[in-house]
Amino acid sequence: MLSVMICCAVTRQPVYTGIETDELSFANMPEVLCRTSCSTCGRTHSWTNRTAWLADGGWLGKAGPVCGPKIPLKQVA
Repeated sequence: MLSVMICCAVTRQPVYTGIETDELSFANMPEVLCRTSCSTCGRTHSWTNRTAWLADGGWLGKAGPVCGPKIPLKQVA
């Protein structure tokens, strides 16, 4: 399983949404508005699957100064 990630709008750090899925399911998800309580800044961020990305289990502890997508939606075969 892969982790659904978003960017913190305040710190620009990757944030785990608490959602695990596979590439095909993620690519076929309908676009819906979601909210995640941010472990980085403490605020609640709104996001859609168009602004989220998938990361493997190695993302923990690898947060850099700026986050970004690894497997963009609809580009998974």
